[in-house]
Amino acid sequence: MKLEQQINKYYDSLTPNEQYICECILNHKNDCIRLSIDEFAIKYHISTSGLSRFSQKIQLSGYSELRAVLRLNESNQVKNNKSIDQLMDCYNKVIEDIDQKDCTKIFEKMNSANRIIVFGEDFFQGRVAKEMKRIFLPTGKIIYDAYGHDIIQTLKKFIQEDDIIFYISLNGQSPTIIELAQEMRMRGIYMVSITKMQSNMLARLCDDNLYTQSMQIPVNEHLKYDITTPYFILIELFYIKYKMYVNTAHIPNN
Repeated sequence: MKLEQQINKYYDSLTPNEQYICECILNHKNDCIRLSIDEFAIKYHISTSGLSRFSQKIQLSGYSELRAVLRLNESNQVKNNKSIDQLMDCYNKVIEDIDQKDCTKIFEKMNSANRIIVFGEDFFQGRVAKEMKRIFLPTGKIIYDAYGHDIIQTLKKFIQEDDIIFYISLNGQSPTIIELAQEMRMRGIYMVSITKMQSNMLARLCDDNLYTQSMQIPVNEHLKYDITTPYFILIELFYIKYKMYVNTAHIPNN
């Protein structure tokens, strides 16, 4: 279980006070792991009952289970400046996550949609969008890919109610992509986010979420490189799952 996934799933049901508690926990994970409920509450000026309610709101039994989940997540998290074995572990986590993900609803929406639009917020995400368009070409699905903030106003006019839109974002927090998603949500457009595994606003706005893992490799003392391969692994396995879905459901390609 990933804590960020649980938070994204139930975030809309949280009160403002519980959202503040959520922020405290995510920003101070080590303190949450090592401090008792009383110690954490005192340090961050929140109530023990509020911590318990927050835990239960995200479907955990209480603060003890929340700490256990955090401890497990932190122990499994791929750290910076690790060996090739840990890089492979990062890739394996992407494979494991998409393998366990039930994508049926997304596939149903893709089949019934008038058009499939894939939007990358920047140049790199635009590359991923183009690759997704290329991979799905044998299915007969027509995918429109776009990237960059300067295309958003055109995109708003282009998208229709019976379309489906995939957002590809690094952290799901860019104000421009959030504004686009908010407007599309009000118009009833079905949306899927593709972001790295963390609690983020874009994921909470979308109808469904696909997650990838992130890892930074030091280039030198001052520069780190964010690996990009997990995004391509994710969309390729997503395509394979779609083909399996189509074959199982006996759905003809368009």
